[in-house]
Order: sequence, then structure tokens, then C-alpha cells
Amino acid sequence: MAITTKDVKMVAELSRLDFSDSELEKMRTDMEAILKYMEDLKKVDTSKVEDNYKTHANLREDNPSGSIKRDELLKNAPKTDGTSFVVPQVVE
Repeated sequence: MAITTKDVKMVAELSRLDFSDSELEKMRTDMEAILKYMEDLKKVDTSKVEDNYKTHANLREDNPSGSIKRDELLKNAPKTDGTSFVVPQVVE
């Protein structure tokens, strides 16, 4: 799959990144190489590979424990409205 500069600009805009023209071209070639590598991986025969649904052998059990009280949690926040954290708006 060919990646165009227009594709890179669209992804950059969605990611809120700003690239120079030379950086756009480098990113385009890098993205194209990644997609080519993914196509190469699709060709690998994995029919004899056993499924590995548990990625780590030493995972602890997920046991619920007590939660932190709201007042205790909010006292460490830089800014609150009394019931929630107040953060800068990201999406317009």
C-alpha cells in the first residue's frame, strides 16, 4: 500500500503534530516501510504455532480491594470543583 504525503498530513493533523516538508517525506517512507513489514508478516505460516492467550506467566490474581475516598483523592489534585478533577479542555 502506497502512503502519500496527504495521508501523512492527515495523520499528523489528527495527532496534533507539525512536520516540516523533509520530516513529512521521512515519515511517509517510514510509514510505508511499516506497512510493507506488516504485509511480510502476513505471509508467515503460523499454523503450527500454539495460541498464547496468557502473555505473562506470573500475573497476579485480580482481587478487588478497598477504594480511596473522594475527599482523600481530591486533596492531592492541583485543581478541583469539589467533586471532580478540573483539567484543561482538549476537545473543542
